[in-house]
Amino acid sequence: MVERSAYIRMVGGSIPSARTRKEKSKSFGSPRGRPVEIKGDIENNLMNIKYLDLSKDEKELIDAAERVLANAYNPYGSQTKVGASARISSGEIVIGSSMANASSTVNLCAERVALAAANSIGHRDIIAMAIIGTDSDGVIENPIMPCGVCRQFMEEFLIINNKDIPIICSNSSKDIIIRTSFKELLPLPYEGNRQ
Repeated sequence: MVERSAYIRMVGGSIPSARTRKEKSKSFGSPRGRPVEIKGDIENNLMNIKYLDLSKDEKELIDAAERVLANAYNPYGSQTKVGASARISSGEIVIGSSMANASSTVNLCAERVALAAANSIGHRDIIAMAIIGTDSDGVIENPIMPCGVCRQFMEEFLIINNKDIPIICSNSSKDIIIRTSFKELLPLPYEGNRQ
């Protein structure tokens, strides 16, 4: 497998210039809406897959994440809202939505909300996850990607489950979707004093 970097492209296949980013400030103005670089095996990430290409289980996950967007809260700045869903080993789907706060350091990301909700009902046995989001105009052109804090939080579930966990990251219209995994998102995590 060839390891290389790729740039997530806007629909149409061109890399947005700085001018394009300024003109589309609502799409690229938030950390979650701007293009991101993905390192890893590009062929297996299937970066330009569409909703119709997903399996039935993947569609259920992304649809559950999309439905919970109605509960997301963010009246600040970019007004980015995110929905997340996590499938547990029983097949049930646990959902979470983002919750912003005037003091941004206490914001709750949808990914952590969904994982904590699963933990709260006695399930750390996550087998797959999906995230999707919108901003103030309802459009985020590039796939929503977990922030660094969420990636580190997800690392704990890799250890608990002793296996990698797939995650589907989608833009708001579900026409650019990335299949990746917890381990791919944070290949070198902080491990603290783990025994």
